Amino acid sequence: LPWLAGEAWLSLVMGEAPEGTFNYSDRREYQPDEAIDLLNGWLMFKGFTLIRRDQLLMCISLKDGIPDGTVPRIPLEDLPKRGRFEFVSVLIPLEARDAAMVMAEIEPLVSAWGEAQPLAATRQLLVTDAADIVRSIQQVALAVPPKTAPKPPAQAPAPKPELKTYPVSHANPAAVVDLLKK
Repeated sequence: LPWLAGEAWLSLVMGEAPEGTFNYSDRREYQPDEAIDLLNGWLMFKGFTLIRRDQLLMCISLKDGIPDGTVPRIPLEDLPKRGRFEFVSVLIPLEARDAAMVMAEIEPLVSAWGEAQPLAATRQLLVTDAADIVRSIQQVALAVPPKTAPKPPAQAPAPKPELKTYPVSHANPAAVVDLLKK
């Protein structure tokens, strides 16, 4: 881990270190972010994760959950740039979708270390999990059909006009015609 952090020009922050060694070889060359993601896939099975935040590479034990504020919040458009096992936090717009319906659909997808919270006032979903899981959650959330506005109740048709005559016996007909014209 210290070697990897140095190769990625990051400072390693580690309280508890994972036990054992990690031996891996193949013919492919990896960029530091790809190597971190590869290692993260193995570390998750050991109950740890590596989180990149600014110039830090933090090795976090997952047994007590991820501390609040540790996972970086990224714009949704940056999600494809993140590794499969890299923890991120994103806001997914719900638009006209029902938050409760979206939550019911995505609940089985959230990992043991992730979380999803609907933000009702802003019609968004705050998701924190591994980037690959967040991508799946986004797909499922956007597949939920938007709520349709309720149709206004059908109004009864206006009554047909009908011609009526009213006798004027105690008024000056010329004054009534003049008043009606005004």
